[in-house]
Amino acid sequence: MKIFYTRKFVSLYKKLPNIIKIKAERQEKIFKENLFYPSLNTEKLMPKKNSLWSFRVDQTYRVVFHFEGEQVTFLFIGHHKDIYRFF
Repeated sequence: MKIFYTRKFVSLYKKLPNIIKIKAERQEKIFKENLFYPSLNTEKLMPKKNSLWSFRVDQTYRVVFHFEGEQVTFLFIGHHKDIYRFF
């Protein structure tokens, strides 16, 4: 699976605390192996018509992404409370 990163995602990622960056990298490796691995808690976001998904970095942080055929684009990384304000 090929993963692309939006400018917004990269900008948000750079602002994260180092410990969250380490967790995000670890979760991304798991995501590449199996995007529905249980620890990721991968879920489709509401409203479902937007075709946006998220997975867990930890209890507080999430990555929002969407599928484009065989590739995935990471759109957002941040606090789970901020997800719906972003979209």
